[in-house]
Amino acid sequence: MQQLKGIKILVVDDEQSILQFLELGLQNEGFEVQTAQDGITAITLP
Repeated sequence: MQQLKGIKILVVDDEQSILQFLELGLQNEGFEVQTAQDGITAITLP
């Protein structure tokens, strides 16, 4: 799984519980995860 280190993923969903579930699972697999609850927030993230 070393090749997954440093890969960045943006997860967008309006359900906080889904965001938390996906964020935790993806982080456990080695991904760098950023979340947003809507599209406007997602496109304005740094």
